[in-house]
Amino acid sequence: MKRNKNILAEEDISLFCLQTAYLLKAGVPLYDGLATGMDEVKNKKVKEVFIKIGDSVLMQNTLAQSIRDTEAFPEYVCSMVELGEMSGRLEDVLTSLSEYYDKEKRIKSQLRQAVTYPASLFCIMSVVVSVLVFKVLPMFENVFRQLGGAVSDSAGAMMRFGKTAGILSLAFILLILASAGLVIAYSRKESGRAKLEKLSVKLPFVKDIVSKSAAVRFASSMSLALSSGAGLDESMEMAAKITENSIVREKIDEARGLIYSGISFGEVLDKANIFPAMFSRIAGIGMKTGNLEGSMKKLSGIYADELEESVGNLIATVEPVLVGIIALVVGMILISVLLPLTGVMASIG
Repeated sequence: MKRNKNILAEEDISLFCLQTAYLLKAGVPLYDGLATGMDEVKNKKVKEVFIKIGDSVLMQNTLAQSIRDTEAFPEYVCSMVELGEMSGRLEDVLTSLSEYYDKEKRIKSQLRQAVTYPASLFCIMSVVVSVLVFKVLPMFENVFRQLGGAVSDSAGAMMRFGKTAGILSLAFILLILASAGLVIAYSRKESGRAKLEKLSVKLPFVKDIVSKSAAVRFASSMSLALSSGAGLDESMEMAAKITENSIVREKIDEARGLIYSGISFGEVLDKANIFPAMFSRIAGIGMKTGNLEGSMKKLSGIYADELEESVGNLIATVEPVLVGIIALVVGMILISVLLPLTGVMASIG
């Protein structure tokens, strides 16, 4: 699912929904309230969107139609606002949308952290090794020449080993960074993104994060849609539309087709094989007890915490490995220099 570049960021959508909910609760006309709040908005693009919405509302258009016309909001937001207007629960819907996009922002931040942190360490590694190989080693070679010390064959071999190890390590690091760049470029294409998404639901470490991320988004969306008066099928359709991973979206659509086949809701989710087992069981119990909305809201909170923990565990696993690699490479290079230098100093002394 290709993201529209005109769509506002999650924090801006959350701000708009929360501000509009407060205006409605206070009984302030939307146009006046939005006009007053425009002065506090620093982002020019966001301010223009708010102005368009205010002008549209002033012309007696519905809020749903007004935000849809700006093309700056996801269709999910437009549909939810429309549901809220039809059911008379617009204030509650906007408040829930604000909470949803706050949570969405945190999820994306966590996933971004899981990718950027190892990439940052690899960049640091490349800088450190480059400085050692192209600055430090030549400097020590000059020191040997200036001291006039004779370097033994074993010491010379050690220095050559250190330099070779540094160059190979640097080449390996640059290869990984180049590969990461190619993957990012490949993911920008529709065909490439689809293949990477298919791969993401199979890789051991990534699969767990993708599964929990999908669980949070699905549960949050379902809870919000159900509380706004949407039916089960309609709620699942909305949840599928906002899912960014095409494989997960397809499986949710397949699950929708099983709803009317006599299979319980919990079994439907279980057959989809995209959510953790506990998720399916609790959702099934919520459906049987008539509290699916509450169950989904609870599950959203549970898996948001678990997602954060999984990302933290991944980073905690990767960090010592990469730091260990840095220490090993740097240690080999320094030892290959310091041991011959020690021998030279001893022979001079």
